[in-house]
This record gives sequence, structure tokens and C-alpha cells, in this order.
Amino acid sequence: MRVSALLMALCLAATAAAPAAGPAMDVANERAGSGSTVREGGEDEATAVPILSIPFLGTGYTCDNIDDYDVMCPYTGMAPDVVYSYVPPRDMTVDLSLCASDYDTKLHVYESAVIPSNLIACNDDSSVCGPEPPEVYISFIGELALVSGQLYYIVVDGYMHSCGDYVLEISECEPECPPEAVEEGEGPCHDGYIDQFNGGCGSNPVIFSELGGSNEQIIICGESGNFDANMSRDTDWYMLHPNCLETTVTACITAEFDVMMGFIDFREGCDGVYGLDSFVQAEACQPACLTATLPLGHWIIWVSTDGWENVPCGSDYTLVLDGYELCTGINGADSRTIEASWGTIKGLYRQRARRRPPG
Repeated sequence: MRVSALLMALCLAATAAAPAAGPAMDVANERAGSGSTVREGGEDEATAVPILSIPFLGTGYTCDNIDDYDVMCPYTGMAPDVVYSYVPPRDMTVDLSLCASDYDTKLHVYESAVIPSNLIACNDDSSVCGPEPPEVYISFIGELALVSGQLYYIVVDGYMHSCGDYVLEISECEPECPPEAVEEGEGPCHDGYIDQFNGGCGSNPVIFSELGGSNEQIIICGESGNFDANMSRDTDWYMLHPNCLETTVTACITAEFDVMMGFIDFREGCDGVYGLDSFVQAEACQPACLTATLPLGHWIIWVSTDGWENVPCGSDYTLVLDGYELCTGINGADSRTIEASWGTIKGLYRQRARRRPPG
């Protein structure tokens, strides 16, 4: 019986050749581009159809092609395949989907040349396309990091001898940062990085990003990532001071990486922190929300990577808060924060950001 569990194997290998000029191009197939529909990709690396921009939608039929390439991922086969090429204009993280295809697919991606040593990602079956057959037998590669100027080849393949009509969709995972949002203000992490901006109880001295309450939605665009050979991660601690007896706050986050977000009871300071009091996890590009009723006092919203591996420093997220409104003195007993407009909050936030300690 064929295995149909989650398979999104990233087959990482050292790359050999430097970025090259684009492949030879069949003029008849020069139809790839943003929002376009392409009959099918090229027969092989030499005739690969160039993708001009992302988002991209390509369609085709593989049964009239031959089997040029294959990879064990985790099965081998002799299915016909087609090839696309792409050179990103900047660093980006993309999702590649064959979910709308009508046969048992396989998808693999290479740097510089379609040779086994240059394979960077492959997938045969993915439950992203659906939890049950036949959808679970279709391919999806998520969170694939592409480097600016590097030549990539994308091979649309099949399991064993499978072929048919395919739909290749490529989209960039980039959380929206609306104009009314405020930037976190912390620079990207790096190897040897010491967080003196908002690393919370992990920083020395302890330091946070303070958030005053508002009767408007609060939106923050921030960054996180892993560093020091994936032994460290950038954690962002946002301090809230709800001054009502109880304040119900909803926090939603979308990130271009697998993310974790949670609330921390900080009423006893760092000595009282033993972990996240409640939390939510989300895959890259997928929104996640968490609602908590916060008693009077100090609370933290904590954001970081969901794990310790392979999230480049400077990876983006968008955090949205609703319900963080302050009482006007009827029920509130803590006046360390004041009710203010979102414009006032942004001014206060930026003022604190300018006070970032050196280093």
C-alpha cells in the first residue's frame, strides 16, 4: 500500500555551479508570466519555459512528453515530465502547488542544472492538497527560499508512470504590511546577535517593546529568524498593560515562516515566567489567532519562529491586536498607560524605538 502521510521532504544538497544565463528558449513556448496560462513546460532543461514573474499559473499535459528526469522522493519512477525555469529578481520565499492537477504528481526543484547534486526540494504526496486520496497523492512544496539572481529549474513529474493534466501555481509568501501599521523597529538578527531591543527576559538588561492601549486595531510589522547555526532564534516580547479588571484581547499573526505566538503572564516579572500561558502555532503564510482574557496587570505577547532551523534572519510577520482598549478609571486601577489614538501610540512607539541601546 502506498504511503500517503505528510511528505514535504526538503532534499538539501550542496550546490555546484554559479548562477548562469537563462536556458535556450523555444520561442513557441515563450508564454510564461504573471497570471498567464501556458500549454505546458519545456521538454527538458535546454527547452525549459521561463517564468517571467510570480505569482505564476501554468497548465499543461504531460502524457505527450518523455521521462527526462527523476528523483527518489521517496519513490522513483518513469513518468513523463516538463520543465520550467525561473530567476528571482530578489530573495523570496515561495509555495509551489500542483493541487489542481488531475493525476498522481511529483514535483522537484534544482539550482543551476537539473542534476541530482543540485536538487534543493522535492515532494510526491502532500496532505496540503487534501487529506484523502486522490488529492493526497498530489504535490506541494511550501516555504521554499529562493536567492536573488540564482537560476532555478522546476520539474513537473509523476509517480511511477502517472501523467495527465497539471496546474502549476507559484505564489510568494509575503505577509501584508498595510500603510497604517507600525514597524517593529528591530534590525535583522545575525550570527553572534545580542538582542538589546525587545528580547524580554532573554535579554540583559531585560527589555520589551511597550504597547499602549487603543480603541483602534493595532498592527505591527516585525521580523524574526534563526542564527548561530540554528542554535538561537530572535524572540520579540511586546508588553501590554491592561488597566481594566479584565480585558479580552485577540492577537492574529501571519508570517512568511512557521511561527509561534503566545501570551505570557508578567505580573510577577521574569521570576514568574515559566513558559507561554497560551499559544498558537501556524505554518508559513497561514493566519492564526489567539484570544485571551487578561486580568489587570502586565502581560506579554511573545512572537518567534516555531522551531530552531532554517528561517533566515529578517523574515517578516504581521501582528494584529484587537480589543486592547483601556478603561477610563471606572474599573481600572492602574494608570501607567493612557487611552490614546493609534496615531499617538505610533508616536510613543517610535520614540521608544529611537532609544534603542547601542549594539
